[in-house]
Amino acid sequence: MFCARCGQQIDDAPEICPLCGKQATITLDPPRVEKRPFDVPLPATAQTPETTNTFASYAPAALTGVGGWLLIFVAGLTIIGPLLTVRDYVENPDRIRSGGILDLALEAYGMVVGIFLWQPDARGLNLLKIYFGLVAAIAVLGLARIALLPTGTLQSFAPVFVLLRSLIYVAIWVMYFRNSVRVHATYGRNL
Repeated sequence: MFCARCGQQIDDAPEICPLCGKQATITLDPPRVEKRPFDVPLPATAQTPETTNTFASYAPAALTGVGGWLLIFVAGLTIIGPLLTVRDYVENPDRIRSGGILDLALEAYGMVVGIFLWQPDARGLNLLKIYFGLVAAIAVLGLARIALLPTGTLQSFAPVFVLLRSLIYVAIWVMYFRNSVRVHATYGRNL
């Protein structure tokens, strides 16, 4: 072994050099590296191919929370939709007697779902699945009922368009909630 101070050859064991009288070994602290503001820390865990290929794993913090299209959906579910329903029932009070109770119940359930999503509560996504299922089922049953009507009894295609619009509404929003980076960043998962 060589002394780290004087460079002379000494025995392997001594801590102090017998020739120069100083410590024979030098311990070096690791060099300090200043962190620059643009340095991004690497994740501590190894990433699997499933997480590296999903764009939701790169969600910026600015996309967290109810905003953008998510805000439009939640506001429509909790504020705009109920106001339009109340307006419809004020203009046509006979609608309640002709099966409108189901519409009111679905609107009330939609408000509950919207409140859970607004908070943001991940349970809202489970309630939203049920809501989308109910809207789609009602639309499909309505279309089946219209299809079973005798030929020539349907006086207007307006009910068909309303039911088809409901199915398109569900399809678009289901795709949004399945693929949205904001939904994943806000609720921790997608639909």
